[in-house]
Amino acid sequence: MKVIGGFLETTGWCIYLGGILTMEFVWRPAQLDLAPAQTGILCLQMGKRYKWLALAGLGVIALGGRFLYSANWQLYIIAIGWLVLVGLVILMGSLVHPRSHAKSLASADEKDYRELRSKRLALIALMNKMLRFELFIALFVALVGVYYRA
Repeated sequence: MKVIGGFLETTGWCIYLGGILTMEFVWRPAQLDLAPAQTGILCLQMGKRYKWLALAGLGVIALGGRFLYSANWQLYIIAIGWLVLVGLVILMGSLVHPRSHAKSLASADEKDYRELRSKRLALIALMNKMLRFELFIALFVALVGVYYRA
């Protein structure tokens, strides 16, 4: 069972970390060269897909980890980190990301448009910080798991 658990956990981390690293080091730099309208549409679509991919990866990690770890301090660190990651993905995917793509009404005046744009930019900055925090937590939890199994 440890072999199956190890395979599942490793596969889950590959899916999850692969997605985060792609977002951080491929997508974020690439979007700097796009027009704002294109960036908005692509971010919205990628965010919708990434949320489900990330949750699937975390689910596979939990399933594999079930066969690998016994109750000790490493398990508690891994479990708390896993819960933080699930919470971050749900928070970003359900609240922060959709709000950053709110559309302005056609009847909105210049002041309303600027206010919406300001809110949108603040949410994007928050999302960038959350993604970096997510990457840090994910790498930390993965390294604890590797250390425990080594």
